[in-house]
Parts: sequence; structure tokens; C-alpha cells
Amino acid sequence: ENGGETVNSVVFQHIIVPNIFDALVACEEGTPESVPHGNGFITLPEGVEGHLHETPCPPNYSNRQFEAFLQQGDVLATVSGHDHKNDFVVNNQGIDLVNTPGVGFSSYGDINRGARIIDLDVNDLSTYETEVIDWVDFYDAENNSTAMYTFIIHGSEYSFGEKLLAFVKLVVE
Repeated sequence: ENGGETVNSVVFQHIIVPNIFDALVACEEGTPESVPHGNGFITLPEGVEGHLHETPCPPNYSNRQFEAFLQQGDVLATVSGHDHKNDFVVNNQGIDLVNTPGVGFSSYGDINRGARIIDLDVNDLSTYETEVIDWVDFYDAENNSTAMYTFIIHGSEYSFGEKLLAFVKLVVE
């Protein structure tokens, strides 16, 4: 049906592949946007947009899934969301490894929550576009105290006291 041509694909799965570490860069402790890994620190490659706020957490072993993607030759990207604080797109051997941030408020995370949009053109599946819409931008939380207090109340990273204070502030306003 496609004239014998390969139809490119995007893989959506919860946990990122172990090969993510091949696409990240070793760096010195204290480097902005760096996280601990093994006996050192890693960061995103230069020029890559996004955030690396926690060490990626793939399986501890390779089941050769990534190698199968390479062999198949039609995988443009893998999209994962297991690491709630990370949002980036890094390329490894021609395949984009995409991490999307946590979108909800009931699990761990930080202020960088949001939704990743994947835009595919059915007339040209050789590429795709993607962006993250941060909840802060969507709700204008920097200028909207109600949105910020709501985030604090529902965010699992806040203490009971912080949640109670935010609730009181919402009621007073």
C-alpha cells in the first residue's frame, strides 16, 4: 500500500531505553542542568533544549530493544515519560530519545510539569515536530496566584504545612 517504501514510526513507551546514557555528556559536578550518574555527573549535549533534572531511570540491563529499532530502520523517535522531571530530545544514532515531563500533580515532580505535543504530518512521515507546553505558561502561574496555590496544594513535593498555607491563601483571596 505504500509502494514498497518504509513507513516511519514513533515509539511511545513508559520507560526510556538504557541507551539514553550514550546520548548524554559527562561533566563536572556543579554544571548547570547536570545530575549524578555512576561516579560522576551527566548533562544534556550542547544545543539540546529541555531539562535534565533527574538521572534517567531505564532498566538496569539492555534487552536490545534499541538495537532492534536501529536494525528495523524506521523508528524516528522513542517517547517516554517515566522520569517526571526531565523534558528533552536527544539523538542517538539517528533515533531521537524524547522524554516528556509529568503532566499531573498527584505524583512526584517539580515546577517543570507540562504536556508534550507531537505533530506528525501524514503526508511526510520522515520527520515530526514536538514541543512542551509548561503548565506555568498555560495557566500564567507566575502572574496567577490561584494557579500557583493550586499547584502547591496538589503537588506531592510540598509538605502538609505548605499545602495548608496555600489552601488558606486561596480561601482568603
